[in-house]
Amino acid sequence: MPAWEILAHRIAWSLPIMALLTLALAGWKDVVRVLRSRALVSTLLLSACLLALNWLIYIYATVTNRVVEASLGYYMMPLVNAALAPIS
Repeated sequence: MPAWEILAHRIAWSLPIMALLTLALAGWKDVVRVLRSRALVSTLLLSACLLALNWLIYIYATVTNRVVEASLGYYMMPLVNAALAPIS
């Protein structure tokens, strides 16, 4: 199965599950508030695209039998993010 198809399934199944969780936790007021703000929607869209790219790279690495490299990348990425974070 191609990596993009696995990613498409992951995205397609995440949406209804998150909608059900939001409905169960009565979080619709926050969803509406966020959707009214162009800046928040833009930020979330960028975040979603970067997350999808991250998923696609990991899925591709797994499908092409590069599990060790993918696992090392997943282990090291939080360390790199912390090292590059600005000190406040």
